[in-house]
Amino acid sequence: MAATRCTASPRDLFFFIMCVASISVLFNFQISYYGSRTFVDQRQSLDEVFGGQNVQEHSGMYDVKILGRSLNQHEAETLRKGSTERLELLTKLKQIENRLLKAKQRVIAVDGDETQPAENMHANRLKQLDIDLVKKNDEVLLWINKDTVIQGNWSVLFCFNENSCPKMQTDISQKVDRIPEIVNIIKTPEVLCSISKMAERNSDGKLTEPCGPFNCDYQLNESTLLVTGNTAHYNITSQEFCTRQISSPRAFVWYLPDKPITFPGGPVLRIHTVITSVSPLRVYVHPEMLSGPLLSLEYYSLLRKISLEDLLQYISEVYGLGVSSHWWMEVQRRFLLYMVYLEKEIQKSETNGYKMCNRCFQPLEIDMVCSSVQRCQIIQIRTDQSLSFTVISSTKKLVASSMFVSEEAERVLARQHVDICNSINADEHGVDCISENYVVYVLDWRREMKSTSDMIPVYPSEFGCKLLSKMENTSSEQSDTVNFNTVTRSIGEDFQWSDQSSVESQYVLDGVGEDYTDMRLTKQGRSTEDPDDFGKINGIFTYPETVLEEISPHSYNTSVGYDTILVRVMAVSKSCKCQVKLENKYNDPGARNITLGLGNNKIMLYVVDTTSQDMGIVNTITISIYRHNRGLNWQEFDEQRMKMCGLKQDCSLKFNNNADCGLIDLKSSWTNENRRTRGKTRCQSGDNEGQWVVPCRSCSSENYCLWGKAKWRPYDCQYEQFSPSSLKHCLQGKKLLFIGDSTNRGVSNYIIEQINGSLYDWDKTHSTRVYTNINNNKTQFTFAYYPHFWLPADHRPRFSKVIYQLIKSSLPLQNNSNTVLVVGGVHWLAKQHIDLIIEALQRKGLSGITKVVKGLGAGFHQPVESVRFVPKSEHVHLLQRESDILNYAKTNGFHAVATFNMTISRYKDFLEGNCACHFHKVTKHGSQNEGFRYTVEGDINAVYSQILLNQICQGG
Repeated sequence: MAATRCTASPRDLFFFIMCVASISVLFNFQISYYGSRTFVDQRQSLDEVFGGQNVQEHSGMYDVKILGRSLNQHEAETLRKGSTERLELLTKLKQIENRLLKAKQRVIAVDGDETQPAENMHANRLKQLDIDLVKKNDEVLLWINKDTVIQGNWSVLFCFNENSCPKMQTDISQKVDRIPEIVNIIKTPEVLCSISKMAERNSDGKLTEPCGPFNCDYQLNESTLLVTGNTAHYNITSQEFCTRQISSPRAFVWYLPDKPITFPGGPVLRIHTVITSVSPLRVYVHPEMLSGPLLSLEYYSLLRKISLEDLLQYISEVYGLGVSSHWWMEVQRRFLLYMVYLEKEIQKSETNGYKMCNRCFQPLEIDMVCSSVQRCQIIQIRTDQSLSFTVISSTKKLVASSMFVSEEAERVLARQHVDICNSINADEHGVDCISENYVVYVLDWRREMKSTSDMIPVYPSEFGCKLLSKMENTSSEQSDTVNFNTVTRSIGEDFQWSDQSSVESQYVLDGVGEDYTDMRLTKQGRSTEDPDDFGKINGIFTYPETVLEEISPHSYNTSVGYDTILVRVMAVSKSCKCQVKLENKYNDPGARNITLGLGNNKIMLYVVDTTSQDMGIVNTITISIYRHNRGLNWQEFDEQRMKMCGLKQDCSLKFNNNADCGLIDLKSSWTNENRRTRGKTRCQSGDNEGQWVVPCRSCSSENYCLWGKAKWRPYDCQYEQFSPSSLKHCLQGKKLLFIGDSTNRGVSNYIIEQINGSLYDWDKTHSTRVYTNINNNKTQFTFAYYPHFWLPADHRPRFSKVIYQLIKSSLPLQNNSNTVLVVGGVHWLAKQHIDLIIEALQRKGLSGITKVVKGLGAGFHQPVESVRFVPKSEHVHLLQRESDILNYAKTNGFHAVATFNMTISRYKDFLEGNCACHFHKVTKHGSQNEGFRYTVEGDINAVYSQILLNQICQGG
């Protein structure tokens, strides 16, 4: 019997496979759904934590991708674990933040007079700041007894009168402007004296005695200040004081400098400050300050208001352009050290059972005098009872912010690998942790950073953290602020210090004095005592590194690209008996920052004999650094192929947040440029808004442009370009009086060259100089240099004196348009200079002359020793300042020429000079036999000089 074979048709086989596959898919779905659901939720959370970095499903597995790269299994597991930890950290932060912000966001102030209604003028002004003035017995305060309030329906409470402020038992969500321990300390002169001594000692290591206990045998004089409790007595004798029987063991004497420097109101500077945290510190100062005579320590009415900006401007004018930054750093340094020792005193109180309110804040008044711009001392500190509404508004904005910042804090703490401490994870996995109190500190700090307050941070700040880092290893000076400084500094850098008020950083020389370990020697070796090495150099450091070509033992050459506008240079002597000084034999040895203008720059090195009393120069070395221009050269210029591009501001130094930066395609060819302006009317004012236009092959890069052809174009009009012949006609019979710095001298040099064809007589005059050989003796120029910042303060002529000297040197003068006065400078010009000019002209009967003010200019944007430094972030304020000055001048009969916009938009195009502010350069030609002549270079200087001529020659 034959065996029967069982066969399946292809159709049956197909259905069997499909059935098995369906069962398998269903089975896998159930497993994946129930077994991995937790992970899917975690994956979604991971996606949220990492800001949308995608986690993709692929073939039943989860393929984690970050920045487009797939991670291996170990990396993916680590990331998933990290996401869980980050979610836990974020959850903790949100829980803490919710407790901080749970109170109703209402700011109130307590009225000390229960009999008077709160609806008065004071209340109305506070209402404008969204601060409700309430009576002491108002139901918004929940009283325990007649002295103590616990919580209430508010978030921030101001007590402008100390007597009206009750004892507070606040919730963590509430803030009160009273830290009792600070109030108690500042009423104790012996404690303040002890703090002053410690701060003095820490500043420079000298054991100076700024203060001491008083007794009736001590003779008070004009250089002493007597303090009892919270009261200062300046104009009083020892006999009078003791006769009144107000002497006590708590009376202390502060020793004042014999010749303190004088601010606009007097030698006393009163600074409004706010402490928003004590341990660790958060301390701010307000840019509105007060100054006055020493008697103002007793009589508040003698003080006058002055802004920090005007104060620094005044110090620059009186004591030198580079001095204000060092003075401001000294003020911050002294103040911060004082606060650190104040914190230590408060911590002593905590060890005695007192627990401070963590989120209370304390406004204070700090009185300071300075014996020099390098040395200041705090002589009095008191609770701030004289707050202006400007200061109150800034304080309220600082402490009353309710924005949520926990997510930002989580990202920063995670990058720092920091967790929040508890009993379980304190030592787990080697992860550092911080206390919940410090978390509150970080969250409040971030809110203060992002507030709209104009308070200036003293600490935490980049400068403050650098200063305290020097104290971290000094065991005798530890405090919470010092202990946490490394962490605080790291978090601040991650938050980015730029989020804070930029006024603080305006006067810190970033990079100056740093140890540049990546500088390299072009020649190497060690200093010796070999007589043959006397006067020789051992090596030259440069940063960025450059290759120096040795032309001779006394001369080196190199070149750099357009974007290198600052180089740090240092040279080392080969002999132990010599030092190498840069630029001046009296400068300190070591590295110095040097700005590099377009074209050739010369740096002088002086090898001096340190064994001689006069530090004689034994060798001179010249380094020539050529900085190349950007863009195309003239040989590459083809007008037919060029597009027209516009430039309003450089993206690396933005000063107008409402304008585009970089090159803008104007959708036109360069050949149409003249046709576009032909129909425009002549500009009547010299401050019309405009932009640079430049021919380019493409607007995608500045290197495709011919910048030598760039033109300044107002939007709605055009300026006349004066030819030499028309200029001679316009200025015939006129006398031009210039007062200002080297930038104003650049304008006068340009005009003289345009009239005469060349400068046959030129010098860098820093006094008053009369030029009569102009326009065939038909035109006269007089130039007076101002300010004389290099002179000692007591030898420096005032602006009013320089004006009268300028007028006297130019006599006789006509009281009409034949006399032209031009004033201008880089940053020193202010409204008071306009007032002084008007006053001088009225006294001399010259009110009818033509007056022109040249606006501010780009400059001082690089950190250079002994030169004022204005960081990039502050230039937006300079734009507004120029606008205010020019508008004020125009209302007083001046013509205005705005120069800040056109110079700052091309700030890298400056020419040689440490200030980075010169847009002109005088070049010498000829020989001794043939005679010398000079030409004025600088396209930008030529542009605003022509605009100035438009104002002088209107209708002429």
